[in-house]
Amino acid sequence: MKAKKLLKVGLMLAATALVAGCKIEVVAVQGGDIAWEGGSCPEGSNCVIEITDPNYSNSFTATPKPGYKFTAWRAGSNFLCGQDSVKFKKTCTVNFGLFETKIANAFIAVYETHYLTPIYVDVGLDPDKDGLRNEKDLDDDGDGIYDVDDNCELTPLLVAVDTDGCPIP
Repeated sequence: MKAKKLLKVGLMLAATALVAGCKIEVVAVQGGDIAWEGGSCPEGSNCVIEITDPNYSNSFTATPKPGYKFTAWRAGSNFLCGQDSVKFKKTCTVNFGLFETKIANAFIAVYETHYLTPIYVDVGLDPDKDGLRNEKDLDDDGDGIYDVDDNCELTPLLVAVDTDGCPIP
């Protein structure tokens, strides 16, 4: 019994020492940001998280920018959150807990970089819902005034307007 406990403690200490080389590289591709407790990674950035806690756990949330939609987390070798059970959820929890049954996983994960990358698709902006994306729509807000002549671009005409014809909030 004592030998088993010593072996378990020894494995935990070894795993704790080895996990210090583990990293998560958060890759915020075009289309959105990624946030987690204690940090965020803006669109177009790569953010590296050094794992120093043997029981590291954090939830990561993909937040698409206007005109984009989150579809999934990238899957593959060394990609986190790409498993079918969480792949299509905007928020994914990463857990590197090493104690008890997860000790063996720690030895596999050491000194590796794990990646966390959302997949966003460009759905375009069409606020007036006329089927034309803004970049091809001469009247983005559907108020009947071409954008080049419109003083309040991207704001649909409402009942109450100011002297420029812009809606009053």
